[in-house]
Amino acid sequence: MMAPLRLLISGPESTGKSTLAQELSDHFQAPVVWEQARPYLEKYGPDYDFEDLKRIGDLQFAAENEAFSKAEKMLLCDTGPFVLWVWAHYTLRQEYPFASAWMDQKTYDGVILCYPDLPWQHDDMREHPNLEDRDRLYKLYETNILKRYPEALILKGQGKSRTECAIRYINDLSSKKRD
Repeated sequence: MMAPLRLLISGPESTGKSTLAQELSDHFQAPVVWEQARPYLEKYGPDYDFEDLKRIGDLQFAAENEAFSKAEKMLLCDTGPFVLWVWAHYTLRQEYPFASAWMDQKTYDGVILCYPDLPWQHDDMREHPNLEDRDRLYKLYETNILKRYPEALILKGQGKSRTECAIRYINDLSSKKRD
């Protein structure tokens, strides 16, 4: 029996990651591991430090590992280790060894990197509405993801064509894994 595909959806805030995860989940009838940072920060407050990043990472990866053990064909991960590294570097302005180690240890069959070309949507957990900040954040994600996953999909555009592009990417990954 073939192991399920493990797919990461990553990118800066307000780039449609959660919406895309839900659309792909509906299309492929696959479970999603939702971002654990949001409920954590809603519970403990929006300010965070390295200890919070470690707790968030532990929660994210425990949820991911548990879901993967039950997944049949595919697991969609709404964010992953790259966000922790970006938050450490961009917001806390320091190297964070846990995040670097997690980026190197976690393996995904495919990565979808969402480009910041969607209109920014305000919510209390989001920190960077400025387009320059969003572009800088995107570059941090892009550099780190493409270094580890050169075949990652950089997802641009809006609406149905965006989702269809992600579906084609996943279908291609699935057929390569079967071959």
